[in-house]
Amino acid sequence: MTAGKERTALGVARARFVEGLARKGKELSGALALVAGTPGEARPRDALRRRLQALYASAQVFRVEALASALEEGIARIDASAEAGSEISSEALDALAHLAATLPALGGAPQPERAS
Repeated sequence: MTAGKERTALGVARARFVEGLARKGKELSGALALVAGTPGEARPRDALRRRLQALYASAQVFRVEALASALEEGIARIDASAEAGSEISSEALDALAHLAATLPALGGAPQPERAS
């Protein structure tokens, strides 16, 4: 992003969105734990879907294509289980956990250096 673009209101909002992705990933992990702990319940699954949908909408507005695509896939996994009237599969739960863990990277946020 150029310096001029970052100074626009949209540029500032996009930067804040990307900066907040680590926190959002942790929140998704918590919601996902609730879904995994109550696999037959619709309410936690629907709450997780709403969170993903909100992030997806923001990713589209800010044109973060990799993130939007990954979120769309996560929403589709949840929708597929809801339409089938079944619990979310362990494969889908694993994929959603990976999504939550990689939100900052998908959004292009700088990753903290790991101690070796």
